[in-house]
Amino acid sequence: MERLERRYALRILLLIRERGPFRSLKELVKNLGVRSFDGPSRALEDLRELGLIKAEASEDFPFFMRIELTPLGREVAELLARIEELLAGKGGEGS
Repeated sequence: MERLERRYALRILLLIRERGPFRSLKELVKNLGVRSFDGPSRALEDLRELGLIKAEASEDFPFFMRIELTPLGREVAELLARIEELLAGKGGEGS
């Protein structure tokens, strides 16, 4: 859990869930609305090590890196989205 608490990790999971795969770290950083690549890069490495995302570089020109959720990452992102809904008062019972 500690690795998911790091800056940007949860946002990255939710963003990929909502938007779909990214073609580069630059594109991901832009969509996060941040300037530095450091935090998102570290978060991506943690998410990759946890088996929640995969980031594969293309072998052909134009070169890009496809960043996408794994099946486990999709499941975790779905749960996070549900938590967001509950906290926003859209949870049905008890809201």
